[in-house]
Amino acid sequence: MKVLFLHSCPHKGGSQTSLRNLITSFPSGAVEPLVCCPPGSAQKSFESVGIPVNSVEGIPTFTNGRTVEMSGLKMWRLARSFSRGYRKTFLETLDSFNPDIVHLNDCNLLGPLKLAKAEGKKVVVHARFTLSESPRWAWSHQTKTLRGYADKIIAI
Repeated sequence: MKVLFLHSCPHKGGSQTSLRNLITSFPSGAVEPLVCCPPGSAQKSFESVGIPVNSVEGIPTFTNGRTVEMSGLKMWRLARSFSRGYRKTFLETLDSFNPDIVHLNDCNLLGPLKLAKAEGKKVVVHARFTLSESPRWAWSHQTKTLRGYADKIIAI
């Protein structure tokens, strides 16, 4: 089974380590992985254990978590969520790799979620944080998009 893993953070940390551990725990030959992530220490960490990586810059996020609510100066996150810089590379990767499943490594990847579904892919979203209900419009947007597009949502 071919699985494309999309990881939006360029830095090595908890979510990257968790994803790396998940991928390396699959039985040999069970999964053909490809990670798409921005260049940085996370990419180097995936590559250091033999996981193939495709660099994708400008992956958009829409973060409205209980610890990072969308308010005040954090509203710039909204503008970033509409970034199109990743689109060409991500579509080319979907086409050339042709994954059976796209695994989004966080629930803030709404743009890539919609794009993968528009390409007819099965999408699993890994929810790594609890959504904030404030402001209400952001919670509604994120919840409606996740429920409407994701085939499965898993949480840790």
